[in-house]
Amino acid sequence: MQIELIGCTSAGKTTLARKMLRAGQELGIDMQLSDDFVLKRIRLNWIKNEFIRLRLIELLCLPVCLMFWRKYRRFYHLAIRASRQAPGSWFYKMNLARITLRKIGIYEIVRRCSSEQRVFLFDNEGVLQASHTLFIHSRGARLDAGDLSSFVNAVPLPDVVAYLWQPQAVLRERTLARGHHRLPDRSHAKVELFIEQAVEMFDALQRHPALASRLLVINGERKTIVSRAPGDDSRLAMAYKIICASLNGNAIDHTRRKA
Repeated sequence: MQIELIGCTSAGKTTLARKMLRAGQELGIDMQLSDDFVLKRIRLNWIKNEFIRLRLIELLCLPVCLMFWRKYRRFYHLAIRASRQAPGSWFYKMNLARITLRKIGIYEIVRRCSSEQRVFLFDNEGVLQASHTLFIHSRGARLDAGDLSSFVNAVPLPDVVAYLWQPQAVLRERTLARGHHRLPDRSHAKVELFIEQAVEMFDALQRHPALASRLLVINGERKTIVSRAPGDDSRLAMAYKIICASLNGNAIDHTRRKA
């Protein structure tokens, strides 16, 4: 089973992922972070430096990406085209493609080991989060709705998608303080545009019909789950239980809210 956290830069995905891991352990659920699992396969998950971890993961994922080229060729073509059309230098464009293809490798390695008993958690390395990599930049035109729809239709979807929503003011303040590798000029105007476009994209993404049966929406400000896909899917129910336990035991608001 795979749970992917999606959301804007500085929404708190990594913090929530850590809380979910602790909550899963307390609930007796076998739960692992996707990147940790990949590195554990070569017994290097003890490495803490993020740069080194990602380079090692890329080395492991490259042959996997090549192995599954035919299976994901539509997504690869879309990712390469979107990277080429992104504003910026060729080095910047190549990095976008590299980061996106890495996520496919992680997904496929994890997929081959998934089961109902083991839960894999993706935060920044999930395939849907690649939409932020490919379509949101410090400068450039507004996202075309057709491009986003083509992306969702081509990408392999996780079992559960958890969208972590935060108010734009919070995202803006955090991003101004922390920065982002795609925001070399951390001016207020550039950060404002970056966040505004990301919020608009994720708002459209969480309304896509392909996600309707697997989506949870979390209000990060109120620390509540504000929307849950209908149905009795056991995987969605398990994810719901884990996230509720990680949100400090706060009461759950079942009222639908535009995230």
